[in-house]
Amino acid sequence: MKSFVFCVYLLLTVSVGVAASDKIIPPKLIENLNSTQTKETSSYSRLEGWVYMAYMVNEQGRADHIAVIAHSHNDKFIPASISYLENLRFEPATVNGQATSYLQKYFMRHKKSFAENSNEGITTYFQKKYNQADQHINRGKLADSEQLLRDLVETNTKNLTEQALAAWLLSKHFFKAKNWTQYRDHMLDAFYLREHLPAELAIKATQNLLDWQIYKKLYSDALMTMAELTLVAEGNINTKSIAQSMVELNQALEKPVINTRSTISPGALWQHRLQKQNLSITPINGELSFVEVRCANGRFVQSAKGFNNLSLGDELGHCFVFVGATKETNISIIETGKVRQ
Repeated sequence: MKSFVFCVYLLLTVSVGVAASDKIIPPKLIENLNSTQTKETSSYSRLEGWVYMAYMVNEQGRADHIAVIAHSHNDKFIPASISYLENLRFEPATVNGQATSYLQKYFMRHKKSFAENSNEGITTYFQKKYNQADQHINRGKLADSEQLLRDLVETNTKNLTEQALAAWLLSKHFFKAKNWTQYRDHMLDAFYLREHLPAELAIKATQNLLDWQIYKKLYSDALMTMAELTLVAEGNINTKSIAQSMVELNQALEKPVINTRSTISPGALWQHRLQKQNLSITPINGELSFVEVRCANGRFVQSAKGFNNLSLGDELGHCFVFVGATKETNISIIETGKVRQ
């Protein structure tokens, strides 16, 4: 027998300033109705999972409109993750003393522990295939590395450490192959699981995401990632360089129009912290299945046609747009107006 435990932590969104007359007080967790008992299972599988979700804390203090941003590509962990959020009770957020809905994010880990052995680390078979695939990637033998990576993921990738390493290696493979959508998706998985990577790879994964966001003109996202990079690097980073980069990113935000494109992968939600007051999102091909803007003080839902010049004032606090599609879809994102505070 082994124990099965849920390991969770709240991924807090970065707070932003709003007008003094519109003071937003975030929600406060006051009760967790989930069982604290470990669940026993007779299965000795080493498989673990994770689910990254966005939700609104509604005016009644309940998790509402739960949406899965990304997960460990095993649907079995999603229902338990949603149920966990539904059993949390909050003191709702308020604006000027009135209850309001409020955007939160949650990264839930489904970890396993055994009575006699830890489920940490990697197996010998995983290490062998990982090293072989890495060597093929370094030599440019991408057909060989692709086959090895497929076997690695399907057969030997079980716990969160192995999933983090596999995501990193997949991102490296697809970068070499110049498959930018797959590169981005696996790079994001590696970033989400950065705490399970060796320190050097955790820093590289965070840096890669930062470079990607700057390249895609997602400057507000890049600012958040840069803040994360300073934490991951734990002082092993040039503070003057970081300060200069932050100045440059804030200057880029001042451009009157920020126009970029992105690809939506099925099975995941593309998210972006809004950087201007006005937002337009239009599908270039395919059809969107999920388009929402969620803020510290409100939620806006749109049809699959996207948003056309949606105006979002500072009184809404921090705002993120979430976009989903049933098949790979390209979108155009145009942001105009003054920089959101």
